[in-house]
Amino acid sequence: MKKYLHLVNQIEFLKFKKEDGYVINPSNSNSSMRKDELVEYNLHRNYDIEKLNTIFKDAQNDKKVLKFSNSEGQKKPSQYMRDKFLGITLHSNFHISRSEASRYEFWNTIMFQVPEAQKYLSLRRSGDISSILKKLLVTNETSLMVTNNISSPWWIVEMSRNGDSYDLSKVAFDQKSNFYQRWFNSNALHSSILTISFLTYLEKKDWKKCLEGKDGKEYDLMRIFVDNNSKEAIRRQIAINLQTVLNDHISSNEYLNNIDNLEINQNDDNYKEWLESNKNIGPKDFQVTKDIIDSLEKQFDLVLDIYMTNPHFSNEIDEE
Repeated sequence: MKKYLHLVNQIEFLKFKKEDGYVINPSNSNSSMRKDELVEYNLHRNYDIEKLNTIFKDAQNDKKVLKFSNSEGQKKPSQYMRDKFLGITLHSNFHISRSEASRYEFWNTIMFQVPEAQKYLSLRRSGDISSILKKLLVTNETSLMVTNNISSPWWIVEMSRNGDSYDLSKVAFDQKSNFYQRWFNSNALHSSILTISFLTYLEKKDWKKCLEGKDGKEYDLMRIFVDNNSKEAIRRQIAINLQTVLNDHISSNEYLNNIDNLEINQNDDNYKEWLESNKNIGPKDFQVTKDIIDSLEKQFDLVLDIYMTNPHFSNEIDEE
């Protein structure tokens, strides 16, 4: 007989966070979300615990995680590889909507009721599960999008996928957590179109040649860095540090401010069909076209030039 998540109300999780020794009892009617709440918050579907167990168990398997990142030669996966595996697998194999994924209770219930999720978190965070649960409890947008090691990877994938393609989600994770945590910590950058276009920009540009045609002294500091680092190292620095300049640029740029009004061939019927499907695929619900991505490349070039005349380099670039 299948077991499903028994969604617990947020008040119970906050008590657990604040009160030492507090135990959440899902069978207690006062702990559960009411039926009208489940309907109102679009959490009324059955969420299969065993399916979630399988996903989190696979995310603990070093061989599977390394193979997913084409890194079979390494002894152990880096943390960003584990984030990538979990985020994409969870998104493609366990279909939920943005509405469901925006609810703190949903992710908190997974952490408390899915045994393999707790084992995964113990592996990912290297610590006592009770302390980890308190630290990772989803209580605000930052914990939802950035710090929680289950909900954050899902949201990174949701914001970076181009329809049913997860190629750019892989690019996002490959920039390592300094990039994706900073990007999704900025409300100004919470746009799928902007995220998809920027990740395409990072991936396609030859970063060893990013200073071609720029001979002024104002580029000297950037030139030293480019000459002494690999293409991948340059790209990661750009990925992390261009965000501040881009954030400022958005506030004064009418085109970027209205970017989400661009036509991306939204297909709600395909999305609904995907939600009810058991196939391990992404939804064919929209497509950011090459024309849109190319139009944004010009904006990124302007921002890049501003950054390269006054570059900042992160010391955390080699984190896992």
